[in-house]
Amino acid sequence: MDATFGQYPAFSVETSDEDNDVALYLQSVRREAEEDSCVHFVERHEVEATKENSDIDKAIDSKISTTESHPLDQWSEDLLTRFESLKQQLQTLQTEIHSSVPSDFEVPDTANQWRKFVFEHEPPSIVYFYKNIERATVIKLLVYFTKWLTLSSSAVLSRWIWIALIRIDNLLDPNECSVIRDLAKKASKLSSKDVDNATPASKYTINMILVLVRNYYGQRDLLDAKYL
Repeated sequence: MDATFGQYPAFSVETSDEDNDVALYLQSVRREAEEDSCVHFVERHEVEATKENSDIDKAIDSKISTTESHPLDQWSEDLLTRFESLKQQLQTLQTEIHSSVPSDFEVPDTANQWRKFVFEHEPPSIVYFYKNIERATVIKLLVYFTKWLTLSSSAVLSRWIWIALIRIDNLLDPNECSVIRDLAKKASKLSSKDVDNATPASKYTINMILVLVRNYYGQRDLLDAKYL
């Protein structure tokens, strides 16, 4: 059992002759995440969201909201529909994305650099994710997000998780699937705790992760996890 995330990995990340490079990469990312702290204190200040005029960015900016006015089953369906709709829009915009987005976004290298950037900045627009951030880096970010997800998580972290999942399609290799499942299992573990002091953003994030990993990424065996 993973001592940090509290569950057994869905797939082994032990090295083998076939995927030695991939396994070593995942091991190094997880070691880096394990050495990091679960709780971080950052200077309190307002962060400015990236302003874009596209419908995609408007949908991303407006996604954090309370769910009390909707039954959870309807809310889950609406969330999944919006998520899949954004992905379809991105597929139709691939040519525009790769021809019009500037390549001046500096991608952090280490876990500490990413932590500082994520906690202090809104995520860049989804077009930046497609243009400047490689799939392997997004998978690495999901490992970090799993470590950083708590019952006091902010709306900013929720938006980072949302946009990272939009970047990753549901055709996953075994190691990527393991990372996605670890994120959902962390959310499930948090949902089983006393959540009276959980922030609204963390409740939203936990529910969002469970809905998307179960339904879009096909991990239906996680249905026993409860929503908040």
